[in-house]
Amino acid sequence: MRNLFPVRTWMLAAVLIPSASLIPSAAEAQAAQSQTREGGHPPESSQDSSSAFDVPGLTEWAEGHIARLDSVAIASDGTGNSPSMEESLERLRAMYHLSVEKDDWAGVARDSVAALRLRTAGISEWDVTIEGYRGALEVVRAKHSKWPPNKLKYFNRGAATLDALVEVNPDDLELRYLRFASYRFLPFFLRRDDALAADLRALASGLPDQPEAFSPVVYAGVVRFLLENGNLTEDERARLEGALST
Repeated sequence: MRNLFPVRTWMLAAVLIPSASLIPSAAEAQAAQSQTREGGHPPESSQDSSSAFDVPGLTEWAEGHIARLDSVAIASDGTGNSPSMEESLERLRAMYHLSVEKDDWAGVARDSVAALRLRTAGISEWDVTIEGYRGALEVVRAKHSKWPPNKLKYFNRGAATLDALVEVNPDDLELRYLRFASYRFLPFFLRRDDALAADLRALASGLPDQPEAFSPVVYAGVVRFLLENGNLTEDERARLEGALST
C-alpha cells in the first residue's frame, strides 16, 4: 500500500503539532483573536471572551445544565424514566463544549456518543447530529493528544467524518457550526480555508432565520462565536447582531 504520510510529514507533525492546539485553550484563543484583528478580521467583542468556546454564558450553561441533570438523576434514585433523546443530546452538547478545555470531559462525551449510537441503532432522526459530535470530538481528542502521530490521526478521522456529513447535509446548521469550530484555529499546515468559508457563509445566512436550530442559550453562544471569530461582511454582522437582540 502506498505510504500516504511519508517520513517528512511525520517529522513536520512532530515539530509543529505539539505547540499547536487544534482547538485553542483560553490563552491561545485570546492571542489568536488579537492576530485576526491585525489581519483585517472584525474586532473582538467588548465582552470578556477568553476562549473560542468560552463565549458569555455558554460554559456556565454547560456546567449548570449537567449539574441539573445529575441532580435530577440522583433525586429519582433510579426510579425515574430514562432521559429523552432531546435531553441526552443537550447533555452531549454541554459535554462537548466543556471537553475543549478538559480532556476528562472529552472521554465522557465520547462514551456518551457511543451509548447514543447503540440506543438509536442507526435508524433515528438524530443520527446525523450524533455522528457530527462523534467527528467533532475526534478533533477535540486530537487537541488533547500528546503523541504527534495520534494527534494527526484523530484530526484526520474527525475531519473526514465532518466533511462527509456536511456534504450530504449542507443545510444542517449544527453540523456547519461543529465543522467551523473544529477548523477555525487549525495550525497553518492543516488549514481548511474552503470549508471554513463555506460554513461561515451558511451559518451567517441561516442562523438569523433559524433560532430553533439550537436551544436559546446555545444559539446565542453560537452567534457570538461567529461574531468574535468570523470574517463577516457588514451585512452578515448586522443580521447576526440583530438576531441576538430579538
